[in-house]
Amino acid sequence: MATSGSMSERLQSIVTSIGSPVRHVLRTLFLALALLGCFHALQEPTTVSRTEITLSVEPWSEAEGLFTRDIHWLGGDGASSVDLGRQRILWLFGDSFVNPGESRQRKEAVIIRNSVAIQKGSDPTQADIQFYWAMDAETPAPFFQSPQKGWYWPGGGIMVDGKLLIFLMVIHEALNDLGFEAVGWSAISIENPHDAPPSWRKRVVPTPNDSFGVIIGSGGVLYFDGYLYAFGVDPLSQEMHLVRWSFIAVHSGDLSDPHWWTGYSSGWIEQSSLQTKPPAVFSQARVEFTVHYEPYFGGFLHIQSSALMTPGMEMRFSPELTGPWSAPRRFFRVPEADDPSLLIYAGKAHPALTGGHVIFTYAVNTLDEERLLSDQRIYVPRLLKGTWRDSSTGPRGKGTSVHEPRL
Repeated sequence: MATSGSMSERLQSIVTSIGSPVRHVLRTLFLALALLGCFHALQEPTTVSRTEITLSVEPWSEAEGLFTRDIHWLGGDGASSVDLGRQRILWLFGDSFVNPGESRQRKEAVIIRNSVAIQKGSDPTQADIQFYWAMDAETPAPFFQSPQKGWYWPGGGIMVDGKLLIFLMVIHEALNDLGFEAVGWSAISIENPHDAPPSWRKRVVPTPNDSFGVIIGSGGVLYFDGYLYAFGVDPLSQEMHLVRWSFIAVHSGDLSDPHWWTGYSSGWIEQSSLQTKPPAVFSQARVEFTVHYEPYFGGFLHIQSSALMTPGMEMRFSPELTGPWSAPRRFFRVPEADDPSLLIYAGKAHPALTGGHVIFTYAVNTLDEERLLSDQRIYVPRLLKGTWRDSSTGPRGKGTSVHEPRL
C-alpha cells in the first residue's frame, strides 16, 4: 500500500500534467480531496458488542436515475440536501457539467462552480427534479456567484424562521502547487425559498471576519433547542469545531458573533471574547460531511467518506452535539473500491429522503479525463439506503432510545 505522501504526490503529478479545459475540474478534485483529509489512513473499525442496533447498507441504483435524466445538467459533486418542506428538497452541488445544447455530451458542456436542484417528492425513485444555474449572456454560470474574486462551493443549508440559510465555502486561486485554497466561509439568506430558484431573493448575511481558519457550515447545520448549530472543519488540522447562534441572532440575520463550544468546563463563549481557537470536538474530519439527529436510536450521526486508500463511508455517534463523539468507524465499502482509477469522496446522509431508514450519497470521480467526459455514470451522486435492525426484533421503528449503534 502506498503511503499518504506518495499517493498525494502521484495525484498531484497527474493533475499538473493535464492541460485541457477540464483540467480545472480535476485540479479542483485534488484540492477537495486534500481539504477533505482523504489522504489520512484510517484503521479498520471495531465492533461495539454491547449494543442491539445494527445498520445494513446496500447500493440504491434505482434511485440514481434522479440525477441522470436531465438533458442539460450532466453531473456534479458535493450533493448536499436541504428539506424545504411541502415535499420539496433542495440539492446543492459543487463543480457541475452543464450542456446548453441538446447533445447531452460532456465534451460540449460548460463547467460551472456550483448548481442547485429542486426535488419534488421525498422518494428519489418516484420524485421529479429540476436543475438550476445562472446564465451569463448565453453561457451557463454558477448559481451562487461570489461578489469578490474566487468562487463558492456550497456547504450545508437549513430552513429557519421561514427562510432558507445556505452556508458557502469561499475558494480563491492561489500561488501554490494546487492553484486554489479555501480562505473562509459565507452565508446567504433566501427570503422566498418556496418560489422557483431563479426568483429567489438572496441576501449575504454578516459573518465574522476571521473564524480561526475553520470553514464553518461546510456540513452539519442543525436547528435544535432554540439554537442554530453549525459544525466546521480546520482543513489543515482536520479538526472539527462546533458553533451556534441564538434564534434572535438568526432571526435578525446576523451571524457575525457565533458562540463556540469550548468544552464542558467553560461551555459556550462568543467569538468576540475568544483570543485563540477553542478545542475541537473531534479530529480526523473531512470538510464535506453531514451531522443529523437519528431518531432510530435517539442520537446524532456524523457521516463522511473514509480515507482515500480505504474507499467507503464512515460514521461517528454521539448522544449530544457537543459529544463525546465516538471514534470514526467505516460502515460500508463502496463497490467502486475495486477500481483503483476511481476516487471516492463527499460522503453524506440525507434525512429528508425516504425509501429507507437512512439514505446516503457519495461522489465518484476519476483523473482519467477521457473517462470523465465519456462515462456519465461517473460524477453523479451514488445513493445508498440503510436499514436499522434490532438483533432481537428485526427492522427497527423510529422513536426508541438506545445506546451507540453497532456498525
